[in-house]
Amino acid sequence: MLVLFHSFKGGVGVSTVAANIALSLLRLKRKVAIADLTHQQSLNFHIGVQEEEIPFLSVETMDELYQASQDFSGITLADLGTEIPKSSIAQENILHISILSPNAGCMALFPEAFDKQHYYIINNENDRYNFPRAASQFVQDMVQDNLIGIIRQDEAVNEALGKLQPLHLYAPTSVALKDFDNCAHQLLRMIEMNISRHAEVSADAS
Repeated sequence: MLVLFHSFKGGVGVSTVAANIALSLLRLKRKVAIADLTHQQSLNFHIGVQEEEIPFLSVETMDELYQASQDFSGITLADLGTEIPKSSIAQENILHISILSPNAGCMALFPEAFDKQHYYIINNENDRYNFPRAASQFVQDMVQDNLIGIIRQDEAVNEALGKLQPLHLYAPTSVALKDFDNCAHQLLRMIEMNISRHAEVSADAS
C-alpha cells in the first residue's frame, strides 16, 4: 500500500507527520518504507537513528514511486510536500492524506482544496485559543469520517528533532506521540477498509 502525504499549503508539518507516523507503524511491528519527492530529504532527517529499520526508496517520479511501493511488501509512506503530481496510476492501492493546521492561511484555502477522496490530519492543534479551536472543529465537521486524527501542539516534537532523537525516546509522555500513535492505528484501519472496498468492487465487476 502506498500512502501519499501532502498539503495544499506549505509549512504545516507534512514531513514531521509522515516521519512520526512511519515510526509509530514501525513500533507496531509493521514493515514500512519511506520516499521523499520533495527532494529536501526531510524524512531522513526526521527518521534519524531508525533509518536502518525504515528503508528509503530513491525515486524521482510518481510512476517510479508506485512501482517501488509495489515491489516493497509493506506500507510505503511518501512525502510530496505541496506538490501532487498528475498520474494515470490506478488509485486502489493508494491513499492520499492531506495535512493541515488550524490557522487562518489553511482555513482560507481549505474549502476550495477539499477533496472527498482524501483523508485528513489536523496538525499542531491548540485548543486554548478560540480561532484554532473553531478552525479545527470546522475541519472535523467538513471531512467527517475522512479524518485520520488530530496532532496536538507539543514543543517536544521540535526539541526531539533538534536533538536528532526519535520522539518516543526523547519524550515518552509527549501528547503528540500519543496522537501520532493514534493516527497510525487509524491509518491501518483505513488501509484495511480501502482494500476491502476495492475487493468488493472487483468481485461485483466480475
